[in-house]
Amino acid sequence: MRTKNLGLRTVGAAALAALVGTAQGQIVFEQDFVQGQPSPNQCTEWRAFQALLVPQDYTLLVMKGTNDPDGIECTDPDAIAAIAAALNTNGAVAVDCDGRNWRVGACGGGSELSAMGSICSCPNPGYIVRPCIGNANWGGVNTATCGGTTQTMIVEFHAGPPEPTACCLEDASCEMLLPDECEGKEGIVHRNKTCDDVQCDWACCLPDGSCESLSSQRCDAEGGIWNENSACEDVECTGACCLPDDTCEILSEQQCGDAGGRYNKGLACEDVNCEIPSVLMSTNQSTINNPRAQSFGYDVTARSITDIVASQDLAGFDFVWINPNVSAGDAAQLRAGSAEGGSLDLYAKGGGVLVINIAGNAGDQADIAPGGTDYIRRITHQAEQFTTPDHPYLTGEGYNGAALTVEEFNNWNSTDHGWLEGLPDAVTVLSNPDGPSWAQYDWGSGTVIVTTLTYGWGGGGGRLNPLDNHLKHSAFVAATQADNCTYKLKKSKAKGGCENCPSVGDDFRTEAECEIVKDCDKKVKTVIACPGGGPGTCKLKGKRSSCG
Repeated sequence: MRTKNLGLRTVGAAALAALVGTAQGQIVFEQDFVQGQPSPNQCTEWRAFQALLVPQDYTLLVMKGTNDPDGIECTDPDAIAAIAAALNTNGAVAVDCDGRNWRVGACGGGSELSAMGSICSCPNPGYIVRPCIGNANWGGVNTATCGGTTQTMIVEFHAGPPEPTACCLEDASCEMLLPDECEGKEGIVHRNKTCDDVQCDWACCLPDGSCESLSSQRCDAEGGIWNENSACEDVECTGACCLPDDTCEILSEQQCGDAGGRYNKGLACEDVNCEIPSVLMSTNQSTINNPRAQSFGYDVTARSITDIVASQDLAGFDFVWINPNVSAGDAAQLRAGSAEGGSLDLYAKGGGVLVINIAGNAGDQADIAPGGTDYIRRITHQAEQFTTPDHPYLTGEGYNGAALTVEEFNNWNSTDHGWLEGLPDAVTVLSNPDGPSWAQYDWGSGTVIVTTLTYGWGGGGGRLNPLDNHLKHSAFVAATQADNCTYKLKKSKAKGGCENCPSVGDDFRTEAECEIVKDCDKKVKTVIACPGGGPGTCKLKGKRSSCG
């Protein structure tokens, strides 16, 4: 550990005792950590650091390190004082400061400082320091916090009167001012920075789609969108706008919104599908999710899970969405529909996008998605790790989604209700300490997305970015699926007592892909399992009708 007093040379822990409480002081913990190795020496320094956090006028808390040299800050004196007191006494506290939930609490053999809203968890990436845990899960700064990479971690408590710092003014000039002076001039405070360290003008996307290099304040005043750390040549200020009549124009985000359109930043019209997605959504836990889909302009049909599995018109929907809070009876229906030849299995194989949000309290459920995916419900989790951080669901790329952060998957009360096992050849996107919690895989000509997250349920209802990306990404996948051969049924004969066979005249989509209808066989003749999981089978004959 090193400690220092602003304006004085760096001093050791023993000498710091004389400096605590003096003006313009800093109390600093700075230690190197090695991946895979516990941290007993660092723990000793952490405890010495805690002992120095006596009550005084704290003004700034910073957590930074190798993988985030600027770090994250807490600037509320009351919040910093509460955090310092909890560390000093090995106590516990949870306070909100500068958009983060900071916590102090016991983890392993000592106290943890977390800016992730949880204690003794493993967010990835995260901001957690816990040198006294007793193993190699000592935290991380903008890295994995269990088994983190080799790095230096730094925690700073600043006390005493504030010092002048860089202030970006409305005209994009910079002055060294006290924080209160900067805010009085309606400037942007950059704490612990000099004017040489900051740039005050960045790309501003104006309402007409043009770009100018402006200050944040000027950009806001012009009704623009500010792109910090980006120059105009590096940003896209227009994109494909899907208008209410399903046509597409290249517009700015504001122009698109004024026209009642759906905006796709940076995309060309040929890269988007402006047709309104049709989605079949289950009625369980639908208070948030279904209205949210409708707010995007989707054509939403709502049915019970039982009715969805028994439906004979699934091929007409771009994607089928099962909401969370799945009961034992619902899970039994999903099991039947997902079995070989079941309605959900055939829907996905035929080119559909099947989204199963399996979270529920009915215990372990086997085979709840095509391919034999199992839901293990033995423990809930409050945080998720990014397993495939470049997946479109997380980046938002391609469909105007948000760039999601690990913090947005924390503390949904609960964030997930278990994990997945028995997945086919799947892309795992999110996981918890026990296993995958969000996965996507190809199934026939279609796609299955299955997750244990509690979207729209409990605390998760307020986390709209993850839900919005989930809905938008599902529609995006459906729009980019290959077309499949569809047949008009001429005969449909029940065998073995099946009561849910498709009717003559219904459309039946197969796994065969096509570009035009002539790519399809003229006729289809097949036997499928009884939709909805009933006994028997259905013997079908049909004539090709479309490629879609």
